Amino acid sequence: MISILGRKPDGMLINRTNGGIGGNGKTYQTPETRDKISKALTGNNNSPRQCTWQITFECGRIEIVKRLPIWAKERGYDRSGIHKVYRGVRNHHMDIVKVIKLVTPKPPL
Repeated sequence: MISILGRKPDGMLINRTNGGIGGNGKTYQTPETRDKISKALTGNNNSPRQCTWQITFECGRIEIVKRLPIWAKERGYDRSGIHKVYRGVRNHHMDIVKVIKLVTPKPPL
């Protein structure tokens, strides 16, 4: 482990836990590590769990949407309000009156 974390110039071991001794046990990530993780996850939006949604508005317009949270944020809707319409808890959210989750085929294994 010392070979991975390293030592300070004066010979002391580098402690990368939050709070030092007796901390919560979470390790500290360097900015380089965070950048590597961010780059690895960027553009990975083709998850098999990604859903397609059909949104119906008061005026009768129907819109097919992928990535519902991003779509909602860009247009000023609350994602949780849209999900409440989908689950039937609410009759509408702003001008959205109906939300249907479209079934997407599973990718081959």
